[in-house]
Amino acid sequence: PYAPGWGVPPHSPAMAPAAAFLAVALTCILGCAAVHTHVHAFFYLWYGNASRSHLHWDHELLPHWSERQRPLFRSGPGFYDPPARIASRYYPCRGCYDSMDPAVLAGQMAEMRASGIGVMVLSWWARGSGGDSQHIETDEALPAVFAQAERTGMKIAFHLEPFPNMTAQAVRANIAYLLGLYGDSPALFRDEENLPWFYAYDSYHIPPAGWRSILAPDGADTIRGTALAARVLALYVSAGDIAEIAAGGFDGAYTYFAGPVTHGSDPRNWAQLMNVARQHGLLFVPCVSPGYDDRPIRPWNGAAVVARQGTERYDDTWAAAINSGAEFVAITSFNEWGEGTQIECALDRPGLLAQGLSDSDYSFYNDAADYSRRTLHWASQLGRGISAEDL
Repeated sequence: PYAPGWGVPPHSPAMAPAAAFLAVALTCILGCAAVHTHVHAFFYLWYGNASRSHLHWDHELLPHWSERQRPLFRSGPGFYDPPARIASRYYPCRGCYDSMDPAVLAGQMAEMRASGIGVMVLSWWARGSGGDSQHIETDEALPAVFAQAERTGMKIAFHLEPFPNMTAQAVRANIAYLLGLYGDSPALFRDEENLPWFYAYDSYHIPPAGWRSILAPDGADTIRGTALAARVLALYVSAGDIAEIAAGGFDGAYTYFAGPVTHGSDPRNWAQLMNVARQHGLLFVPCVSPGYDDRPIRPWNGAAVVARQGTERYDDTWAAAINSGAEFVAITSFNEWGEGTQIECALDRPGLLAQGLSDSDYSFYNDAADYSRRTLHWASQLGRGISAEDL
């Protein structure tokens, strides 16, 4: 078995107007949206158009983690043929866009703001780290993103991605690098205490003692009380992680993953985790998600699929986050197309049919603005609780 040909709509001129006028349409549909800086969305900068080899739209099939199972599944590059066939179960309204295109960035920021999202959390790999599984580093995209964010009023936080031989001191150097370049930008998100935010993915790879050296006030290389002062959040995965996160000197924890694949990502645990976090003086940021389906890049991972069920899954996770008493909520994700967690505009069923395309074996949105409307709805409830009418 191997990945079927998902994401098959051809690149059509009919898609260009849809992409060009998406922000206008959303504004008309949603009205004057209030932007909430307590609503964050994980944002990926690794996409390339034809001039950049269709980066990530042509994602290779990743091998099974088990050597025994690996021969049963196709792996490697060359399976997809963008823009006709892409490494996603969905197809973006914007087509196979380029993450460094100012017009694309402007449209994406307009879409997020119309949805009530105030902060985009940029996935970022350290310079010289080798990047993600496709060896893509996103640092070069930052100037274009900050320039557009300054024009649109969008705010930016960072998702620090792991890298080989990662140490706390290397993370400190990365924070210094980013704040040195963008610390004075009006687009950089700063909270009520004027602190920028950094989400530290796979933070458990560094022991608490290492993190304390940069995050505790008395740490040998502390950022506290310095020009590098920031809010740093650890990834919560397993039961009991809160105590270790507190021991490491973190400001809080976030869950990231879509679906109940970890103790932290199970919405049934969020109210309890919020209480435990508060007992330790920590923030807890639950991460809501519409679903998960990464089979176009991990064809062997069917057991991890979380069905969207329209927007039901998304609504349920939002309701759980708000009922937990969360002050901040993060969305996994705005545009992680390969793992199928995106809420960014995708071709809807009418759009597919209008182009003469079958919707069989294709997980479609009911309409292009579904998730924008639901995000704006839930963002407006954050901090005030929900009633039966909200569900």
